[in-house]
Amino acid sequence: MISQVSSKEMIGKAYSAGVDFFINKPINIIEVKSVIENASRQVRNEKTLNNLKNMFMAEMATASAEPKKPAKERTPLRKQQYILNQLGMSGEKGCADILKICDYLHENQMPISQISIGQLCEILSDNPKNMEQRIRRAIGVGMSNLAHLGIEDFMNETFSTYSGTLFPFEEIRAEMDFIRGKRKYGGKISIKKFIDSLTVAAEHEL
Repeated sequence: MISQVSSKEMIGKAYSAGVDFFINKPINIIEVKSVIENASRQVRNEKTLNNLKNMFMAEMATASAEPKKPAKERTPLRKQQYILNQLGMSGEKGCADILKICDYLHENQMPISQISIGQLCEILSDNPKNMEQRIRRAIGVGMSNLAHLGIEDFMNETFSTYSGTLFPFEEIRAEMDFIRGKRKYGGKISIKKFIDSLTVAAEHEL
């Protein structure tokens, strides 16, 4: 809120009505800069808490689902779904697209190195560009969630398991620095690298 009001009672009512930051006129550039930094920090903190909550809820939902099947009945696709849930990606539309690609590669016994992401999207979708964009956004969410988790608890099991496997650790570090405000850009995303690593991780867990 920006106002010339100087009455403590009126300012108190403004805070009671939901104002988080109050700037008094005439505007002081130092005060404005401080308020913007505080507001930005608050938004980042809220996003961090929300991401951690989503990841926790996904883990709880997975844990409370149907009883765990014997190893021989656990398909790669089910494990891949479980990993994506752990990264808090299950609510993203691109998550289903990732699983569709993994299933296609598995059914055709084809390593992802033999085909491009663009070709896979053309085979599996009527709108390949949109599919690729959905996948990229979903992976971006997964990277951001994992980076937030690392900032909150560097020794967290999910973070330590996937920060150096599904994503190159240097890219996770870049994303963490971006969240902390130390960089202008976050970690880079490679769809092919992510899907290849997801496939390998699922095979190891079977």
